[in-house]
Amino acid sequence: MSALLAVAPAVAAPAWADGGAELVLVPPGAVEVRSGGRSTLHAEVVNVGTESTDETVTISIGLAPGVFIMQPLPSACRPMPFGHSTTCTFPGGLRPGQVDSVDLGIVTSQGLDPGTRIGGVSASTTCGLPVQGSPTHFPIVVLP
Repeated sequence: MSALLAVAPAVAAPAWADGGAELVLVPPGAVEVRSGGRSTLHAEVVNVGTESTDETVTISIGLAPGVFIMQPLPSACRPMPFGHSTTCTFPGGLRPGQVDSVDLGIVTSQGLDPGTRIGGVSASTTCGLPVQGSPTHFPIVVLP
């Protein structure tokens, strides 16, 4: 009996596979806000690699019910329906050590019960360059 071995054709590895650009999502830490109050959350994507990337980066943020993104939004951001989420898109050209970041004002409904809610954040690129740490969640702590 003879065994047949299939040999896959050589495929070039993506540019980021050999130590090039390496993107990491840095999510907001715990965001504290009083019921009916306002706060700010911060999220960023950092290129910790050794090469630049031409990839467009999008950071998407979603908030729990009763927590809303305040207007006006930064110019890179677009609101989604119902005011609980947004996407922020940054042009390509992230060099090593450079950061794409967003600061968003948030507000809670008046009378929102104290406790911890969960928000979500993810990051993606136009051509599939992976973003480490994406998606992830962060706590929104509603204080009395």
